[in-house]
Amino acid sequence: MQILHFDIKPHNILLDESFMPKVADFGLAKLYSVDDSIVSLTQARGTIGYIAHELDYKNLGGISYKADVYSFGILLMEIIGRMKNINASVEHESQRYLASWIYNRYYHGEDIDLKNHD
Repeated sequence: MQILHFDIKPHNILLDESFMPKVADFGLAKLYSVDDSIVSLTQARGTIGYIAHELDYKNLGGISYKADVYSFGILLMEIIGRMKNINASVEHESQRYLASWIYNRYYHGEDIDLKNHD
């Protein structure tokens, strides 16, 4: 069996006494067979800003382990850039979430300086 966590975010990564990271809060998780590459869902799961884009759409259909990979990638960008994924004090909605901000910068040919998220 495999586990899709659906809620990889900073609040769900805990450190043990040796500072080894442990994933916690499996409340939204779903078990599926290793033979299945796609899991069928009827509703979105996860935290806004960490949810893979395929989970945002109303017509969900199948989801793969890549949903957790996306969430983990956002978590890593937060750590590397030393900033939060969600910035509520921005002028444009496209700057609110880290992934949207990065895509916007890339699309317009601008540098992506994670230390100066504006």
